[in-house]
Amino acid sequence: MNKDYKSKFLKKLIKYVSKKKLRCFYLGNFFNINDKSNSDIDLYINFRTNSELLLIIINFSKIFGYKICNIIQYEINSFYIIFSLRNRSVINFISIDVCNNYFFKNRLLLDFKKEIKSENDKYSNNKINQISNLLSFKYYFLKKIMKNDINETSLKFLKKIYLSENKKIDLFLLSIYNFKEKNNIVKNIKKLNYFFFKKKSFLLKKKIISTHKIGFFNYIKQIKLIVFRSLNPTGLDIGLLGVDGSGKTTILKKISYDFTHNKDGFGFIFRNLKTFHLSFLKLKSANKKTRNPHKKKEYNILLSLIKLIYLTIKELIEIFYYRFLKIKSHILLFDRIFMDISIDPKRYRIKDNRFVLFLFRFFGKLFLKEINFIIMDNKDTIYKRSKELNKAVLKKLLAKYNSIQFIDKSLFIILNKKNLLQKTLFEIKLHIVNHQHKKMLKYIVKYI
Repeated sequence: MNKDYKSKFLKKLIKYVSKKKLRCFYLGNFFNINDKSNSDIDLYINFRTNSELLLIIINFSKIFGYKICNIIQYEINSFYIIFSLRNRSVINFISIDVCNNYFFKNRLLLDFKKEIKSENDKYSNNKINQISNLLSFKYYFLKKIMKNDINETSLKFLKKIYLSENKKIDLFLLSIYNFKEKNNIVKNIKKLNYFFFKKKSFLLKKKIISTHKIGFFNYIKQIKLIVFRSLNPTGLDIGLLGVDGSGKTTILKKISYDFTHNKDGFGFIFRNLKTFHLSFLKLKSANKKTRNPHKKKEYNILLSLIKLIYLTIKELIEIFYYRFLKIKSHILLFDRIFMDISIDPKRYRIKDNRFVLFLFRFFGKLFLKEINFIIMDNKDTIYKRSKELNKAVLKKLLAKYNSIQFIDKSLFIILNKKNLLQKTLFEIKLHIVNHQHKKMLKYIVKYI
């Protein structure tokens, strides 16, 4: 395990940015910069254009060996960027939230360029530049209120700062709220009463919004941002193929677990995770026992072609929904994909006919995911797990899955051998990281 990888990363980035004659400050609670924290790293960098920032990011990653796993621009000047660093059999993920001014839905809430006037407005903590206590309170308070993310930990941080800069902070609060409202806010910060902020979140937010107007040109920039994100989605879709008992569902569940529990920062990469199954695989059973689809009578050629048309139309409709989720930077996991039908037609009652299977294979290529994993395992191990296949059918299907990797270079074979699940998961994550890094390099080139 690479210890203190977050603080080491931050020190390298601050030093590199300073060499580019730019200023870089950490925004937030210094004690959150540790490997156990699930928080991202908020940074202020006084970049002049978004392109300048992205060039710095790409050059920094090249010099220090980091992979760029994702770039999500959520405001006209704010970027959520995820890096990764491989350390033997572990991949550590680091997310940074970078801006040059604090915007919220096109409203300029905090002008850092005006707030940070000189080097005296900041101090260094273990070679990590931090902004002044007053500016820390302004940023942290505004951010937590606007995101409705006040909790006991954030209140402790705000209370600590307030006690050191109470007079200046009072003036800041009075620039937004009236005297009575200000006193209530201060009182509940001191009491660490986060229920007050949860209850009054709408009114507190409304006051901030009313004192900050939207600039007309910000609308134009926002429209450009929406168009660019729509044309260049930063999400990812992954297909898992394999015979029953190969371990697809186990792997899918483990990836989902690591994402939702943010293991090693894996949950930072995407905004959300969704899993999908081919809906026509669902078999209703009165006694709730698993049915074997291979024992069902297959359709004739005509019905097989009708089913092909139906499934193709269905996939074309759903592809717009998948695209929408990828624009929102989701990761989509598919347990079986369209290509699976041409490999194991009997499972779907499709006629084992050359022409029919050719059509399914043709459309299967069109509906491939960005990354497609073929999960393989030892024949005897799969036979013990599978409740549907005899050894002869299993051997035939394994040969088909083994040969389909040559259809498209985006298909990989991942060996899911007994007691090597963690190794398989590591290989999958490594493929995700490498794929996303190449994708983000293209993203930056298009953006610039």
